[in-house]
Amino acid sequence: MGLYYSMIMAWSLFYLVQSFQDPLPWTLCPSLTNSSDLDPECVRTTPTTYFWYRKLLKATDEVEINTGLPILHLSACVFVTWLIICISMIKGLRSTGKMMYVLVLLPYLILFGLLIRSLLLDGAFFGLKNLLAAKVSALFSVDVWRRIGNQIFLSMGTGFGSFTAVSSYIPRSNNCISGAFAVALHNLVVSLTATLIVFSMMGNVATVNAQKCYITNADTVRNLVANGVLPAGVQPPDSLYYDPSTIYIKWIDSLPREVKNEVLQYLSRCSRIEQLNQIMNGPGVAFVSFTNLISVFSGPNFWAIIVFLLLITLGLSTMVGIIQGIITPLQDTFSFLRKHTKFLTVSICVSMFLSSLGFAWPSSSYFMNLLDDYWVSLPLFCIVILENVAMAWIYGARR
Repeated sequence: MGLYYSMIMAWSLFYLVQSFQDPLPWTLCPSLTNSSDLDPECVRTTPTTYFWYRKLLKATDEVEINTGLPILHLSACVFVTWLIICISMIKGLRSTGKMMYVLVLLPYLILFGLLIRSLLLDGAFFGLKNLLAAKVSALFSVDVWRRIGNQIFLSMGTGFGSFTAVSSYIPRSNNCISGAFAVALHNLVVSLTATLIVFSMMGNVATVNAQKCYITNADTVRNLVANGVLPAGVQPPDSLYYDPSTIYIKWIDSLPREVKNEVLQYLSRCSRIEQLNQIMNGPGVAFVSFTNLISVFSGPNFWAIIVFLLLITLGLSTMVGIIQGIITPLQDTFSFLRKHTKFLTVSICVSMFLSSLGFAWPSSSYFMNLLDDYWVSLPLFCIVILENVAMAWIYGARR
């Protein structure tokens, strides 16, 4: 998991560096070499998807294709990531504790700013309305519960040994129950806040796409009228271009039934519900969704920097816990390592960096997806069950 999270941090770091370009490199399709034509592969998909697969991952078409060396920019980002982790932890748990104040409080400030900004977007409450309209059938889906459990384990750090390592430094008189409730409550607040932000932005994107669809349909009708395919009476009003969401529906409903059916044969369906479903059924990569949603903000460079700084901060706080869960047991097992905390930290970070390069190959994104979807959930689930059995029945809950 340390290798996995460090690569996610490296992705965030790469996007953060790219966020200082104007315009953002994932908002436009690149031109072909020695030509003004846009890259046809990018035009076929979206600029954000193209940037993810071709610029960041340089992904191969098949998992078996794995030639050449690790990707240079990913390797550099992984190196900087582990350098930051090493510097944050090199002085032991005391410096790590001070670092955690920043890593925990900064995301709250960033999330609060993103929440306020997202709620002000046009269509934000439409997205929140669809969030509340949950499907009851999802409660009976094993896959949904698997993903929920996976999210809980990863967001709270359960089963990684991080809590065990850090709590070994806490006095025995400390109230563990209140601490556990506090961690769970804070995790819930952050998860709900992030959910509100994402659905608000999705509602805005669905609203904007629906308005574009309305205008495209109106232009289609105008062209058909000009070519004599449709009668002149179905011409859309000029005011539609100023308020597409309201005028379009009134214009369609005002047409006689036979004429309306004839016109609808040439038009695309533009409901916000369908546009929202298209967003939610798009690429499953969170980074593609984030970069796509950032573009709806005014001043996208500023918000891109804020979002990816948030992701790096969250990743760093997770990595600090994971590495502490490696260092503490080693020091408890081999007492001479307690006198060489800096050497131990550097050694672990260097070895983890070299191992992380295994995820920097062009075909490594396939293994990252397998790790995220399948390889993490079951081991964590088994670990947590065994921990609970050991603490509750073998050690004894009364102790």
